[in-house]
Amino acid sequence: MAAAPEGGLHQGLQQRHLSMIAIGGVIGAGLFVGSSSIIGTVGTGAFLTYAVTGVLIIMVMRMLGEMAAANPSTGSFSD
Repeated sequence: MAAAPEGGLHQGLQQRHLSMIAIGGVIGAGLFVGSSSIIGTVGTGAFLTYAVTGVLIIMVMRMLGEMAAANPSTGSFSD
């Protein structure tokens, strides 16, 4: 692989990139198969549960983002 010019980007995948893509694929496939078995067993109530959980996760992530923006320093969550 050729060295990137000063301050520039270069194309190419390293081993760590491929590992992360593989891990993401495995996790995604596991969630897809796991969701299908839950939906088959429970029914449409699973969709409501997934939606509520998704909204809660989005709210927590927004709160963490606001905390980081309010006090942008190292260790700001523990302060």
